[in-house]
Amino acid sequence: MPISSAKFYLTNQLTTYLAIALFLALQAINGIIILGTYLLSYSVTTSELSEIINSSKFTSLVSEISAYMISIGIFLVLAAISFVVMIILLVMISQVIINLLPGFKSKGLVNIVRIIIGIICYLIIGNTFSFIFNSLLKIKDNPFTATSNFDLSSLWMSNGVSVLVILVITAINLYLLKRFFEAKAN
Repeated sequence: MPISSAKFYLTNQLTTYLAIALFLALQAINGIIILGTYLLSYSVTTSELSEIINSSKFTSLVSEISAYMISIGIFLVLAAISFVVMIILLVMISQVIINLLPGFKSKGLVNIVRIIIGIICYLIIGNTFSFIFNSLLKIKDNPFTATSNFDLSSLWMSNGVSVLVILVITAINLYLLKRFFEAKAN
């Protein structure tokens, strides 16, 4: 059954993303189980628990923190995906340069490209984790003000930009794959 290199690349990427989603779903189930056992360890009567749950302040706080944590989780996944896509881009650009410029010049140019892409990957990871840690520290310090609409909208805006970056780099990877790489028989 013939398959194109673009289909193979996209299938490989989508399988990776599906595995990440499955892992996150299992982690969410694990977190719910841990939270349930944590809550069972307190001696709270059912009337006190229902009073707490039915209060409007608690409901709004839980919904805001849930939306915030979901967007942070999506942001972390998108940061990981963009990192993987950048590494694939690094490998493909390095291979294209080596194939087009044989000799010493290609090694120097490949090293420069690797340094530039490495710096970009470092900036993506560093900014992602500093943003996430600052967000989590805000929630820890004061959960009522940490989940303001400004923070949540800026987080969703970052998610949108991450998706655009992933799509652009994936398009570049597909172009390089179609234009400069050929299938080799084993």
